[in-house]
Amino acid sequence: GHPIGASGGAMITELVLQLRGQAGPRQVQGAKTALLHNAGIGGVNVMVFKR
Repeated sequence: GHPIGASGGAMITELVLQLRGQAGPRQVQGAKTALLHNAGIGGVNVMVFKR
């Protein structure tokens, strides 16, 4: 289990780090677009981030 909302916040943080080139050993080289999909209790979110 995890706190409600915490997973989505962590995902957004990771996407921003990737697009900034600051993700360290997890870095996807040349990342320009990021897609986030998160489903929870009755809710689904999709976000697209572009550099």
